[in-house]
Amino acid sequence: MKNLHFIVQAKGGVGKSILMYLFALKHYQDSKCLFIDVDASTQTSTRQLKFVQQDQSDVASFPDEKGLLIRDNLVAL
Repeated sequence: MKNLHFIVQAKGGVGKSILMYLFALKHYQDSKCLFIDVDASTQTSTRQLKFVQQDQSDVASFPDEKGLLIRDNLVAL
């Protein structure tokens, strides 16, 4: 069974990036963990997660040019 953990909140400044960083500190040695930054515009998580293996980190973009969520991008990921 796979476990998925989403840290999602539309409002900025609520601690999403720091929470992801702390989660990665605890689990980065687990090769089954994949950390995905879904806010490619700021790349905050990408910068903070440089210590994890390259194959454990990815960036994904779900909104289209109008800012609407493209559900198929999430399913494909």
